Formats: sequence, structure tokens, C-alpha cells
Amino acid sequence: MQVNVVCPVCSQQHFFALLPGYGTLNCPRKNKAFDVLYAKTRAKNQHVNRQKSGVKVYQIRLLLPNRTEQLVQFQSKAQHFELRAGDSTIVAYYKGKPKVVQNCTIHQYMMAYDGCFIATAVYGSYGADEVLILRKFRDQQLAPYSLGRFLIGFYYVVSPPIAELIETFPFAKQPAKYVLDKIVRFIKP
Repeated sequence: MQVNVVCPVCSQQHFFALLPGYGTLNCPRKNKAFDVLYAKTRAKNQHVNRQKSGVKVYQIRLLLPNRTEQLVQFQSKAQHFELRAGDSTIVAYYKGKPKVVQNCTIHQYMMAYDGCFIATAVYGSYGADEVLILRKFRDQQLAPYSLGRFLIGFYYVVSPPIAELIETFPFAKQPAKYVLDKIVRFIKP
């Protein structure tokens, strides 16, 4: 079946032949592989992340072709995302992380809210202690001030390519970790 998929690599829509279940696709623009899960929605739960303004946390249960269920956890700044039991859903993963959730029934999708791109690439997890310290500093010390919000916006523009570089060239991780460790020690309460 030809399905219009939102690519997590280039954020563009492309048609792919897709069957229910897991699969691997290739971004036609950047020639990079990404994984997808194409299944029926069983249930969706959402709540607001109190630590991050405007970010919702979604828990989506998908029914796989072999009748087992897969739970997908996803964070997004999408204000409204409709996903009902029985809807056809695509979850697009890039580098093992869900980046796009797409409701194929009503042709709606939402992108993941990542944040802390460089720190996540360096420490390997969005939930690493160092990443949590940096996020807390961002939210409590930078976000309340206009200069801080400007710096946060600038960071979100320049950091995704740097994080991709760190993930592509592992030798770059050690110098970045050295710098981030010093920053974390300085701002740690």
C-alpha cells in the first residue's frame, strides 16, 4: 500500500510502499535510513509536562499485526493531536527515537519535542542526570529573561546540526563531554 509518510530525517512528506508492522525506509532527500511502525491505534493518553512549558507527553498503544501491543512514549509541543482507537498510525523513528507520530486516518501528524540536542547526543539519554541539570538551568535561570529566551532560541537553531555531527563522528563526543561536564559542575546547585 502506498502511504504518505512524514520523514523524520528531512521533515518532508514522501510516498512509500508500506505494510503493517515494522519497516525501514530511506529518506529520498538525504539518503539516510529511518525506521517506521505502521499499526492500528488501541489507545492514547496525554498529559502536560509540568517541567516544560507547552510540552505534552503522549503514551500511545499500538496493536501490531501479530496481535501484541507496543507502547510508544512521545513528547510534542503540538497543541491538538487527534488519535482514536482504530486509527491507522505511523511512528517514524530516527536513530532509535520516535520523531514523528502520524494519524493516517485523518492525515494529521506531530513532531517530537527533543530539546537539549547536544547534551542528549553526548550523554546518550534525554533523561541523563547531566541533561536534567542543564534543562533545569535552562527552564529556571534562562527562560524567565528575554536574553535567556534569545539564547535558548539561538541554541535550538544551531544545536541540531552539532548534535548530528557528534552522533555521526563519535570522536567529537569526548571534547564536547569535557566542555559540558565543566558547565554542569559550574551550574549544579
